[in-house]
Amino acid sequence: MNWYDDALIKEDTEEKITEFNYEKFIHPELLKGVDTKSPEFLEKIRLMNFMSKTKYERLQEAKQKFSTLMPLLKGLSEKEQRSLVHLL
Repeated sequence: MNWYDDALIKEDTEEKITEFNYEKFIHPELLKGVDTKSPEFLEKIRLMNFMSKTKYERLQEAKQKFSTLMPLLKGLSEKEQRSLVHLL
C-alpha cells in the first residue's frame, strides 16, 4: 500500500457484508437449508462485517501502527537503524 492511496478518498465506498447484501458475498449453494432470518445467522453476518476490513480501513490501520512505531525508531542509533532495515 502507498501512504497516499487515500489522499483523494473522502468516503470509503468499498462494500462490506451486511444482513441486507449477504447474497453478494455468500454462494447460493451455501445458503440452501439455512434460515437467513434467524438471530444466529444475522449475528454471524454482523461478525463477518466486523472482522472484515476494506482497503481503506487496512491503510488507516497501517498508518496508525506506523505512527506509533516512528517515535521508537527515532531513538535508534545509525547502526541499530541499519540492523533493523537488514532484518526487515
